[in-house]
Amino acid sequence: MPLMLKEIHAIWLGSNLRTAGKENLENWAHTNGLAYGGEYNINLWIDTSTYTEDDLDIFYSEILPWAQGYGLVIHDVNYAPSDNIMYDEETFTNEPLTSFMDYEMISYYESEIVGEDKNLAAASDILRIHVLKRDGGLYIDAEDIGPNWPLQDIELTHGFKFHQYNFGAVNNDILMAMPKSKFGDLYLEKIRENYRILFADPKRLQAHRNLKYASIEIQQGIDYRKYSTMHTSGPGVIEQIASRLTMRCNYLEDYAEDYVAESDLAVPEGFFNVPQEQVASWYDPIQSQCKEQQINVLKNGIRYQVDRELETIITIYEKKKKKAFFLNSNRAKYTETIELLRAAQESLRASLPTFSMRQVLEVALEQLTENQQEHLYNIKYGVFDEITNIYCNTDELIEYLNESVTEEKISILNLRFGVKNSKMLRQFVTDVLVQKTLQIELLENYGIELTTYLQLNQ
Repeated sequence: MPLMLKEIHAIWLGSNLRTAGKENLENWAHTNGLAYGGEYNINLWIDTSTYTEDDLDIFYSEILPWAQGYGLVIHDVNYAPSDNIMYDEETFTNEPLTSFMDYEMISYYESEIVGEDKNLAAASDILRIHVLKRDGGLYIDAEDIGPNWPLQDIELTHGFKFHQYNFGAVNNDILMAMPKSKFGDLYLEKIRENYRILFADPKRLQAHRNLKYASIEIQQGIDYRKYSTMHTSGPGVIEQIASRLTMRCNYLEDYAEDYVAESDLAVPEGFFNVPQEQVASWYDPIQSQCKEQQINVLKNGIRYQVDRELETIITIYEKKKKKAFFLNSNRAKYTETIELLRAAQESLRASLPTFSMRQVLEVALEQLTENQQEHLYNIKYGVFDEITNIYCNTDELIEYLNESVTEEKISILNLRFGVKNSKMLRQFVTDVLVQKTLQIELLENYGIELTTYLQLNQ
């Protein structure tokens, strides 16, 4: 039975490790580190190319001495670290990405660490699977995952384990792997495949990088950047691979005709201290809470809700079309309506993030002839009348927010719309405009689930 190598890995990109992360790794060192009589090497992976000059000064003067004091090894993946780093390899080592990552994956990693819309969580996802593929051992999120007691020998039946919780949900905040494991290879290749798909679609790539873009063909929530990260490189990838391995499969030689039980792939319970709320690393917290970004979240949420409403109407007409076939009725009129709704839906999705809601609607309608526009507004259920009202009212709401609400008093971090139809959504926006407030009671009236809510002046 293969035993996990006694290496513990954590990653922190973009800046120096914060106090919470330092305290957590100190705890790991005390309970498991070689410097304190344990059996594990404690490794912190960084990239000083993502540091500011001030970050570098603090790294030299504080972080390196701290790591040496607790017996940690810092691995810097920067191609050209500063010559000022004079520590021996027991504390600091330079391991450029080219030493363990191919050029295609390096390009994806680097795309996530540059620019105003850098996505350090995605970069960390890419880095962690490469570290485990080469070195094996245990990966833990630096700030969140703490030890409960000293680790003993850990068996890896299939060469890989991941964090499973809440009746089958998975996360990549805890990973265990043997070097070059089959599961690790599958995980890495799935990430590669996902990035190829992402880079082949400019609109989807922009949405992945920029919160201002509306959600594109997703089924959960309104935050495409977070959703895309999770399903391009994060926990969603594990779900895809695990579902394949927990069935009888012939495409893996080592697993041929074997059933891989979920319990064999799950990290043993009790070894780790996992907080109820973990660090949200998809965004810079200051940037994500600014008024502009929060208003974009609200705007994108409304666009997503309208998209769902259109999808419902399209489904109704597709059912009518099938029924017409059996009744020998005219199917052409349903086909025309479905194609028209699809065209309008795609146009609404594709608009630029800088557009007002009215502009989004105008651009979508400009793609249609006058006859098509007339047909669109005559469709049963009055769906496009509702969309027009919603978009216009939303512009009024955004104008009010920009004029009347200070940045310190606005916070929309994770609104998930549960309203049943566009009429209810329009009434929700109207009520906000009339009452000039959006308190928790109003949100509950419209079935909106929230973690935090928009709080306006009374």
